[in-house]
Parts: sequence; C-alpha cells; structure tokens
Amino acid sequence: MMLDKMQIEKIINLNNQLNKDIGKLQIKNDVLLAKNNLLQKENEKLKSELRGKDNEINDLKERIAYLEQFKPKEKTIPIKQK
Repeated sequence: MMLDKMQIEKIINLNNQLNKDIGKLQIKNDVLLAKNNLLQKENEKLKSELRGKDNEINDLKERIAYLEQFKPKEKTIPIKQK
C-alpha cells in the first residue's frame, strides 16, 4: 500500500504532535520528581526532629523519675474535731 502525500503529511503532523506531548510530559515528570525529592527531604527532616523530641521526652521522664526519689513524703495532719 502506497501512501499519498496528504497521508504522509498527516502522519508527520501526528508524529510532531506526539513529540511535543512527550516533551511536555517529560517536563511535568521532572517537576513532579523535583517536588517528590523536596517532600522526601522535608519528611526526613521532620522524622529527625520527631526523634529529637522523643529523646527530650525520654530524658525528662528519667529526670522526673530521679527527682521523685527526693519528693518529701506527705504527712497526715490530724484534724481536730470539736
């Protein structure tokens, strides 16, 4: 089957449009990859901060447990009844 000139031009135009669309999709893909990388970095930063907060909380719990050893015992004061 031989293609005529109009069919060849139509195929060339479709090919050019596909190439443009592929270029646009590649750009969108690059943008999404960049955003994904930024989000992963932010996620790692937040995880690190959370681990730091957990460590601070555990340190405070240990301090409280240590200080509770020295907590004065409550004395019961008798109430005078009339």
